[in-house]
Amino acid sequence: MIYREAGQFRTTYAADQRIFPIVQDRAGMALLLAVAFVGVPLVASEYALSGLLIPMLVLALAALGLNILTGYAGSSASGPRPSCQWERSPPTTCSCGFPGSRYW
Repeated sequence: MIYREAGQFRTTYAADQRIFPIVQDRAGMALLLAVAFVGVPLVASEYALSGLLIPMLVLALAALGLNILTGYAGSSASGPRPSCQWERSPPTTCSCGFPGSRYW
């Protein structure tokens, strides 16, 4: 950690609930966004933009969607689902450890 939060006091609830409450975080994010939106399009080649950057952005969007789908902690309780039998022909044939469960 290059900097510390000591000495940067917040006096309002709005200041306490900011996404980037520390001044160094806000400055670093502004610099990162400036490089991303100005620097990369100026210096990147056509291959870097269409072959590398766009697929990486698509995969990042898929990862964000998966994070939203499964929740903040990433737990959607999908562990026993693949081990259950799908035919449900007698109601007690679920092999996932729930006695008498018909559904997954």
